[in-house]
Amino acid sequence: MVASDPAAFQQFLSTFALLLQRLNPSMSAELNVPTLMLHSQSLESVNARILSPDVAMDDGLLAAVICFIAHYVRLHLFPRILVKTS
Repeated sequence: MVASDPAAFQQFLSTFALLLQRLNPSMSAELNVPTLMLHSQSLESVNARILSPDVAMDDGLLAAVICFIAHYVRLHLFPRILVKTS
């Protein structure tokens, strides 16, 4: 599903690059620009599709939004959902 939608795939790659930065801080400088570029391109694509009344919600758009949520959770910009186990 992610590979079939360009915005979802770009956001997946951006999130993957972010994870690589977290695992290997020495790579941060090399990955900052590509990570932000992919994230921005994906965000522009999703915004354009959401604002267009002709485009229906599809699996690719949903996958892109899920990838954004994963990205923001990883950056601690989105509140984490805590699940209590008893």
